[in-house]
Amino acid sequence: MKRLLNLICLGLILLSGQVMAQLPHLRVSALNNWPDTVYNNQNVAVSAVVENIGTAAYQGPLQIILQTDSGTFSYLYFNQSTSVLILPGDTIVFSPPNGYIFDSTVFRPGNNVVVVWPHSAQAIQVDTFLVDTYFIQSLFQGINDPKPIPGLKLFPNPAHNE
Repeated sequence: MKRLLNLICLGLILLSGQVMAQLPHLRVSALNNWPDTVYNNQNVAVSAVVENIGTAAYQGPLQIILQTDSGTFSYLYFNQSTSVLILPGDTIVFSPPNGYIFDSTVFRPGNNVVVVWPHSAQAIQVDTFLVDTYFIQSLFQGINDPKPIPGLKLFPNPAHNE
């Protein structure tokens, strides 16, 4: 009888391990069209590639969240109601419908480390994706028609220090 109970317990332990292993495991595997330098209020048509590397299908709503090294987070893609299906080994591309606006509430001036991950209300495993983004606070993105300033001289040219 003792041997039978031991075998039943061992079987339940092995079975529970197999059931636990049958989970979706999502990760952002790429960010498409993600710039390395951005300006405040710049709108960019970016997308995130989400991959299911687990052994079970994922079905449900999904959001893609960004968190910068400033500690603030933002949604790259937000959807609470539409259900998506990602089978094991499959990928799906999520794009914000109106592009993503890089703004100073999320990014600090200079270099930012951005962590990107899929988020669901379901208990699933997720992996993060890291990207560096240099954020420029200035409202101006460039000078299309530079004009010389009469009498302005800068030296030494070239400079070796400051």
